[in-house]
Amino acid sequence: MKVPGFISWFILRYLRFFAKWQLQKIKPDIIGVTGSVGKTSMTLAMGVILATRYTIKICAGMNSESGIPLNILGLKLTNYSIWDWLRVMLLAPVMVVVNWRKYEKYVVEMGVDSPLPPKNMGYLLTIVRPRVGVWLNVAPVHTQQFGDVEAIAQEKGKLIAQLPA
Repeated sequence: MKVPGFISWFILRYLRFFAKWQLQKIKPDIIGVTGSVGKTSMTLAMGVILATRYTIKICAGMNSESGIPLNILGLKLTNYSIWDWLRVMLLAPVMVVVNWRKYEKYVVEMGVDSPLPPKNMGYLLTIVRPRVGVWLNVAPVHTQQFGDVEAIAQEKGKLIAQLPA
């Protein structure tokens, strides 16, 4: 069943609101990882290294406009049904209230599938604002949506462009 656009828009913004609230409460240093290939492996490797010195949280594999907020809130979808989405929406505000697990570093994989929101880097940057960015590579994936590799590079480069000086 195809979900109407306004419902998807509402769900994504609802989850983003609570995810940002959770991050404001915890205040971790955020490290963003992007690239066409190797994001999950790099995120996991960085997590192993950073865990020797810091308390960390990793967002590997859940690199989308819905996956990142769900990871921040400590929620997972089980079957992607309407009831499953309703469950995570009901739990989102509860998790902000009850989840006080502190972590110093949040390593987040950031994938882009389109130049348009919410599947672009610009939208992901409205959820998380990394202080450190890792840009691995650019390959001709998603060229149907982007047109060419240069457009993919420009979109992924927004992660680096927004970093503090």
